[in-house]
Amino acid sequence: MFPSVTMSESSTLQIQQHKKSFDTLQVGRAAAAIAVVFFHAHVFFIPERLYPGETISRVFNIGYSGVEFFFVLSGFIMILVHRADIGVPARARRFLRKRLVRIVPFYWVVTLALALLLWTQSVSYTHLTLPTNREV
Repeated sequence: MFPSVTMSESSTLQIQQHKKSFDTLQVGRAAAAIAVVFFHAHVFFIPERLYPGETISRVFNIGYSGVEFFFVLSGFIMILVHRADIGVPARARRFLRKRLVRIVPFYWVVTLALALLLWTQSVSYTHLTLPTNREV
């Protein structure tokens, strides 16, 4: 009545289903990251270059929430993937090493590229100020 499925075929099907689920979650992370990029471009670069003192569209402000969504989803994925590694010190060192190798070089490339971009631009960013400590 039903086709027989061997154990290895069943495992393969489960792995494929999990991969599709992770791909969908990764698309969500990518969408959140792109929204954050558009938000920052809208707030810091595009208006000053094209329309000084104005905003282009309030639609780009939704990118502000992309940071929270990205980090919550990333944390969920890390826990799901590494749940068996929790409490195993040897795996913690491996995890941290892999994260550092993956993140630190990209961080410095982007930081240096943005520093170079800001250094070569003629736009003044003196109107942007850092928050100060307020007396309570």
